[in-house]
Amino acid sequence: MFIIIILLLLLLLLLLLLLLIIIIIIIIIIIIIIIIIIFIILILIIIIIIIIISSSSSSSSITIIIIIIIIIIIIIVIIIIIIIIIKITITITIAIIKFNTIIISFFKPILLFWSTQRYILLTRR
Repeated sequence: MFIIIILLLLLLLLLLLLLLIIIIIIIIIIIIIIIIIIFIILILIIIIIIIIISSSSSSSSITIIIIIIIIIIIIIVIIIIIIIIIKITITITIAIIKFNTIIISFFKPILLFWSTQRYILLTRR
């Protein structure tokens, strides 16, 4: 009976850790989406400001080059942020899996001991 309880607790712990990994991944996806939306809004604001400035001045080719440079910089920043968030997600997932392995390795001797004790008791009868 005790072994079954320990196994059920281990199963519950594994399910909770899996749920934690899923929640972390969902939160990180939401953060990535929010960052992308913020940068798109920033790009639009910068483009509108540059269009307003360019309409008052005669140098339109310089403003187009400035717009392209700003868009490229913002895209590079978005890519770097997404890569950093993905690395953090992978690190957290690996840490949770290692923690899970440590817990399982902790309970393994206990389960082995109880199962051998039960086997000894059953064979004596």
